[in-house]
Amino acid sequence: MKITENFQFSDFSSLRLGGRIRFKAECNSADSVLEALMLAKKKGLPYFILGGASNIVPSDQDIEALAIHVNILGAQIVDRSEQGSVSYRVGAGEDWDSFVLKTIEDGCAGLETMSGIPGMVGATPIQNVGAYGKDCSESIIQVETISPNGSQQVFQNKDCNFSYRNSRFKSGDAQSQIILRVHFRCSTTDQIIVKYPELQESIREQLSSNSTNFESLDRKDQLLFIRNEVLALRKKKSMLVDSSDLESKSLGSFFVNPILNLEDFKKTSELSLKKGKSIVFFEIEGTSMKKIPAAWLVENAGFPKGFTKNGVGISKSHALALVNRGGTAKDLIDFSEEVIGRVQEMFGITLEREPILLQDCLRTV
Repeated sequence: MKITENFQFSDFSSLRLGGRIRFKAECNSADSVLEALMLAKKKGLPYFILGGASNIVPSDQDIEALAIHVNILGAQIVDRSEQGSVSYRVGAGEDWDSFVLKTIEDGCAGLETMSGIPGMVGATPIQNVGAYGKDCSESIIQVETISPNGSQQVFQNKDCNFSYRNSRFKSGDAQSQIILRVHFRCSTTDQIIVKYPELQESIREQLSSNSTNFESLDRKDQLLFIRNEVLALRKKKSMLVDSSDLESKSLGSFFVNPILNLEDFKKTSELSLKKGKSIVFFEIEGTSMKKIPAAWLVENAGFPKGFTKNGVGISKSHALALVNRGGTAKDLIDFSEEVIGRVQEMFGITLEREPILLQDCLRTV
């Protein structure tokens, strides 16, 4: 276990915001995680789990706490079936996008539309991260964890209580569990399907411009083609971590796309029409639920792309990202609350933050 004192959070965060954290513990094993927890207990400090800092809204103030960076590495294939199923056991500290690329190079489908999402593998089950029509929970087999009392546990997929951008590890009874490894199942034989209309259109345009026949490509090249289109779309929206792109000083999507039942959707539609706006929505296959694009709500509540207030604002590239333009973490939080309030007033929908406030991450041993 390596200990760093007075860790500067802003140097690590994709927002480039945040004060100092009293200690950071670099942990590359379950035993070192327990050592870090004992250190927190000995010093009477709260602790929090630090991944890639791409989903935490920090505090401007210095915090007397211990950041536990779970840096367990390794991404091994542990099983192959004759039917083409490939199972991976991946350390929580592995870079997510690097792992996605590994599965593609292995000719495995399942995670390709989640290319370019920043952060570590260990964070993906917590938020049930996803993009372009797929969630990581569709490929997760099980999650290995350790609790502060030292007991290790394996959660099967069905026990993780996955839902849209949520899980048992985020808002259930397993919040105190520290994720050590995640097991994924991908496939070398399943049909490669792209469901998301925007990505479908992007792929069609690129194939047409290159005079390429998708079906003539081998499986790996098909997956790489999809990955490259996903990365291009994310870059266009400043959703890739890029030091040369000032609009990427964000936490990616700041609000979760609301999902409404039919009754609530009707109320929202009526309220929206009274404001002279016809609400945009997507059907959720197999249900009567409707998904409302949070970006549409933000823009139509009076916050267009590029809007800036007190050094923070809406990305010029995508209305779902809040960007640091020289403000503070407090400015960002205050602005997000203003957006939430305006959307509630306009459409009767309370937006939910996707990133987590640092103070809500603090735990005690």
